[in-house]
Amino acid sequence: VYNSAAQTPCTATATGPGGLSQPLTVSYTNNTNAGTASASASYAGNATYAASNGSASFTIAKAGTSTTVTASSSSVAPGQSVTLTAQVVSVTTGTPTGSVAFYDGTTLLGTVPLTAGTATITTSSLTAGAINVLNAVYSGDNNFTTSQSSTSVSVASLDFTLVVSGLANLTVNPGDVATYQVTADP
Repeated sequence: VYNSAAQTPCTATATGPGGLSQPLTVSYTNNTNAGTASASASYAGNATYAASNGSASFTIAKAGTSTTVTASSSSVAPGQSVTLTAQVVSVTTGTPTGSVAFYDGTTLLGTVPLTAGTATITTSSLTAGAINVLNAVYSGDNNFTTSQSSTSVSVASLDFTLVVSGLANLTVNPGDVATYQVTADP
């Protein structure tokens, strides 16, 4: 598993009849980052034994990650801004790179690049009168797997009071229909 250090899991030995058992130095290529790495070793030979060499490959798996998202407040008024902070850490060593996508349910709020394992976004477009479930999804990179986290923010209902004035001289008889136009004043 990727851990930001060179991986050296292989051993090599030259063997032959008559008891030849010579440990060899293994050379590696591409053995730090996740993916396929190669190892090789060579035996120079001597007066009794011919030279030989061998190679093998192995896979370095991506390291797992853990994402935690927090909100600057768990309860806000309609239109009030909330800052979401996602922290992405490796379960081994190293610092994940890439980006985090922030969602309100299935609605994308934005994608933010990680800086030292952290991504932050501020939004005021949450649904009033509801508990908004907010998700942070880390997309992974060449060495780290994806992960996600969620939190919720309650947004108060949008309340208003309707005051009707100027109708003192209005007379409505039973059976009559009265229509009024009401204009909201922010």
